Amino acid sequence: MEKLQELVSRRRYTKGNITRLYNFVSSDKDVANSTTEALLVKKNRALDSFSSYEKCNVDILQLDEKDDEDVSVVEERFFHILATLDAECNKRNSQEPKPSAPSAPISKLKLPPINVPIFSARIQRACPRASSVRIERASSASSAPSQSVHSQSAWRIQPRLEW
Repeated sequence: MEKLQELVSRRRYTKGNITRLYNFVSSDKDVANSTTEALLVKKNRALDSFSSYEKCNVDILQLDEKDDEDVSVVEERFFHILATLDAECNKRNSQEPKPSAPSAPISKLKLPPINVPIFSARIQRACPRASSVRIERASSASSAPSQSVHSQSAWRIQPRLEW
């Protein structure tokens, strides 16, 4: 008997949750003033409450077959809650500004050609003062095999003494 009273109390509480959510969605002003995130939270709350309500009803019917709860009223309220919240969320999602498409399709955009000179060791062409510097590749015969490739071969810069 104590278990039955606990289940009936739990069912009343979840039924109250569903009724409060029903009253909320019945007010267009409340729904319009709520954020989309808040509406989604309320929808999840309605789903959880209705699931709990159905579980309580099944458990109560196992203990008391003569239970006279009218489930159809709560079901109708639950479906009204879901329909209203889904409609409002869909309406808001369709009204959100979508990113504008570029003025021309990307495949038709053409950039001008860019001339990039090929690197060569001849610095004299690029820098007029480079003739005063001699650059040569120095190989290190004494380097250990554990050293990286960069340390095994390096560039050695020597100033030219001829002017």
